[in-house]
Amino acid sequence: MGRKKATKTLSSYFPHDSNARNDERLVNVRMKHGPAGYGVYFMLVERLREDPEYMSVVDYNLIAFDLRIDASLAKSIIRDFGLFAFTVDPVRGECFYSESLRQRMARKDEITAKRKAASALGVSVRQENREKTKTAEISNQMVVETQPNGVPNGSEKRTKGKESKVKENSTSSPYVEEAHAAKPLRNADAGDEAASVAPSAGVSSKDKSDFDLAAFARYFNETMAAHGAQIPQVRSIPSNSKRAAFVRARLKEHGKEALAKVVQNAAKLSFYNGGGARGWVADFDWLFRPSNFLRVLEDTRANAVPKSTNLITTSQHGTTAKSVDDNRARQRERGDYFDDVLARLTYGND
Repeated sequence: MGRKKATKTLSSYFPHDSNARNDERLVNVRMKHGPAGYGVYFMLVERLREDPEYMSVVDYNLIAFDLRIDASLAKSIIRDFGLFAFTVDPVRGECFYSESLRQRMARKDEITAKRKAASALGVSVRQENREKTKTAEISNQMVVETQPNGVPNGSEKRTKGKESKVKENSTSSPYVEEAHAAKPLRNADAGDEAASVAPSAGVSSKDKSDFDLAAFARYFNETMAAHGAQIPQVRSIPSNSKRAAFVRARLKEHGKEALAKVVQNAAKLSFYNGGGARGWVADFDWLFRPSNFLRVLEDTRANAVPKSTNLITTSQHGTTAKSVDDNRARQRERGDYFDDVLARLTYGND
């Protein structure tokens, strides 16, 4: 309450001299009307201060009613001692005002106007800075989306002659290397599974210098299918999309093996496939956001994708929980084998 009252007092403040009682005109007021006349004078000045134009209509009866004094006393203070000046307002009619009060308030109003102008300028500058920052962020995002791996388009050197051969025992991820980089696999289906992970042979050296988004999308979808994951598959990763920008950024920060590891963890761990308390399922875009990517990459939980053992036998289809679990087990075995293929393609034969 005290602070609110102080604020209100300051907003209604007007300065006056501490020795105003010794002014010749006020001495005359005091001689004729005593301290009451002196008080009426300052009550009139307070009324003028409250008016936006610092003046008041000459209406002695109204003023007398407001100040609870006699109308003749109000008229005497206003007219007889030269304390106030008079003017005719086109709208309000005859008015009186105090020259001293107007001079003092003019200085206050000037300071107030300067402060308002400075505040408006500050708001304008802050708004302009925000717009510049926003424009810079959009520009940077466009650069990330249009310049794979942080290299400006067109700056890659094009080599002439025959395409370079892919070295065996390559440490690159399978979705950017040739399928024949791996050692002979353990059964007849190994070649088909390796081909489903890696792109077909015949990729040019120019394509190898960039990140194959289409191959990575296929790798993502086939990994999810191999593990029976609930995470939705992706239709595509357009080169100039925000999705591609996320993938390239994570590639630049952590490398190709980390991308492969995140896809594997997301496919295998039940939490990202509806196994949590709320049944939440992750998606491609969520996995490759900066904070989420590290969380999945470093996730050490080894929970399997939720089993469907809550199914009951039906007369129509003969589906049983055991048959579903057997199918899940086969999928997990295939997924483990798939991971083995991936490890061979990624880290070589050691």
